[in-house]
Amino acid sequence: MPNTCFHCDEPIPKGINLFVTIDKKKQPMCCIGCQAVAQTIVDNNLTQYYQFRTEPDSKRCRFNP
Repeated sequence: MPNTCFHCDEPIPKGINLFVTIDKKKQPMCCIGCQAVAQTIVDNNLTQYYQFRTEPDSKRCRFNP
């Protein structure tokens, strides 16, 4: 299993088990923020964003236990 977030490419903190199904594939997320944005992208049929982006989302998540 990948250990970086599909949306922002940040490391996934230990104990976090969040996913979004993107183009019929379950993708890991590092936080509820990335999960919410990715799900919004999917819900609005904008998954081409992930196909054409040249780098991960530049606004990084920060996990605060």
